[in-house]
Amino acid sequence: DSIPVSERAQSHLRVAGILQQHYGSASTAHAEEIAFHLAEAQPLSDPELLARYLVVSGDASLDSQDLARARAQFEAALAAIEEDRESEHFLPAAHGLSKALMAGGPEHESQRGIDLLRELFDFAMNAGDRATAIRLASTRVPNAAAMTGVADLLSRAIPLVDDGSEILGYMLAEFAQHVYYETADAVVANDAADRAIQIAETRGDDHLLAFALTKASSLATHEADLQRCVEMARRAVEAGRLAGNDYAVVYAGFHFATKGAALGHIDEARRTLDLTIRTAAKVNRWNATAGLARAYIAMLTGEWNLADDFWDVTGDSSGFYSATSQQLAMICYYRGDFVTGRRIVNSFVSLADESPGDMFSVLAGVIGGSMLARFENDHSQVAFAKACANRLLTRSNTSALGHEAVSAALGWIAIAEGDEETAEGLIDFFEDGHALPIGSIETLNAGHVLARLHWLVGNHARAIERFRHTTEFLRAVGYGPELTLGLADSGDLLMEQGGARERREAIACFEEAHSIAARLEMRPTRQRVAKALADNTTPAGTRPENPAGLSEREAEVLRLVAQGLANSAIADRLSLSRHTVVRHLVNIYAKIGVENRSEATAFAVRNELA
Repeated sequence: DSIPVSERAQSHLRVAGILQQHYGSASTAHAEEIAFHLAEAQPLSDPELLARYLVVSGDASLDSQDLARARAQFEAALAAIEEDRESEHFLPAAHGLSKALMAGGPEHESQRGIDLLRELFDFAMNAGDRATAIRLASTRVPNAAAMTGVADLLSRAIPLVDDGSEILGYMLAEFAQHVYYETADAVVANDAADRAIQIAETRGDDHLLAFALTKASSLATHEADLQRCVEMARRAVEAGRLAGNDYAVVYAGFHFATKGAALGHIDEARRTLDLTIRTAAKVNRWNATAGLARAYIAMLTGEWNLADDFWDVTGDSSGFYSATSQQLAMICYYRGDFVTGRRIVNSFVSLADESPGDMFSVLAGVIGGSMLARFENDHSQVAFAKACANRLLTRSNTSALGHEAVSAALGWIAIAEGDEETAEGLIDFFEDGHALPIGSIETLNAGHVLARLHWLVGNHARAIERFRHTTEFLRAVGYGPELTLGLADSGDLLMEQGGARERREAIACFEEAHSIAARLEMRPTRQRVAKALADNTTPAGTRPENPAGLSEREAEVLRLVAQGLANSAIADRLSLSRHTVVRHLVNIYAKIGVENRSEATAFAVRNELA
């Protein structure tokens, strides 16, 4: 600091020159060191030379995923040349900056990166530089769900590329994913993916084939088509393994490990997961993908140790962080660790507020609110969850999977709130064919949600049928934790019906639930079903039975009818809706063989219910 500024600048300039001479042809490997001295030598240093070394440094920072440093270096390079578009270093610096912005950081920064890339594409096209325009349009764009404009950029670049070429195959595969994220147009997206696959097969290019199949498996996931997703992912992993395409092995492996597990291919899913984890270890940023797959399978099967290494797998606001956190929170709630579950939920719910344009983060807001309502009867995030749900359901580009996941989450909220009007609407949605096939962990429990919704509005026969269907499904795919809760709920509903056959089935549900809960160390559920078994397996003759197989709730309604109360008064007395009271009366009349209130009252008097 004691040296005058001009002398200090001259000293740095001399050091930069000495370093270049010393390193010689290896100078670019020491670009950051040389760039530092050239920057300190300003305004004496050559701006073009400084920009050159800053661009090389920025590229190295990008490769090491030091995105903040990369952004600073590329911005410094542009500042050095005063953003002169005639400079040979303008395009490399601006392109590098766009990649650094897109690769991470806040949503608005990512979109800024896309906008800059499109601006550079236009600059190259206006200059008649077709080759550069194609190269720019070929830039890999992550975080696709949070950004717009990529599909438009690719649609303008694709006609510039030779038909049947390798680069066209990659562009079409990228376009397929981005056009789906931006428009949810599955027809256009799948057509592009199929064309990319065809080009790869025609060329015999396994590397391209693996990439295109990975994109196709992703599209199938978002369309909630598990069978196609698993088929595409299985082929992508094999092609990627043969061609050394680690990207495909990791991401297609993730799709197969999670969706294959959801279809019951547990052993193959585990083998694929092992390959995914080994491959992901090569690139740090891929560990989040492997972590999500492990957390997913852990939550699905109850093998909690699979998730132990991934509690802090990422620390950013990426979709993988949000999704992994959701699985980890579910594991906590299944096991009864509500304190940690709540902490994790609060962490990913906050992302929805910070990234309102990112579909995955907004979905996290819905899922988080539903978890708190379902497991803790905590409605503090319900209003926010509903706002997030509305944001997704009114967007034109929300996927089929997104609609399913949101609807399942809203179902749990409606159940927690006793909201029968919403429940009726959701029943219509799921009974329209949206309960199965099922596309993600949010919707694997859609059958359970649907059974509970029918129970809420008084459709007991339909609820029992749905419980039987969903527990059979969950048992088949090996989703032990959710199966345990489904069996417990099914047992409660069956026991409420009061008939001997229903009681026997309920006891069987409780016993299976208790066995699984004990094995998986699901403490709250184990305690719940243990109490149910203790309360409902007392010796015969010690528990009074309601006549005609009436449930306790139905007997209660019948008593009030016999007392002369109108439906509205019964609803108020029992905190039910009038609609539910009517449904109870329909069930009561059918069980006791009467047609009106007078006959029902007479039955109640004869059987000492009045």
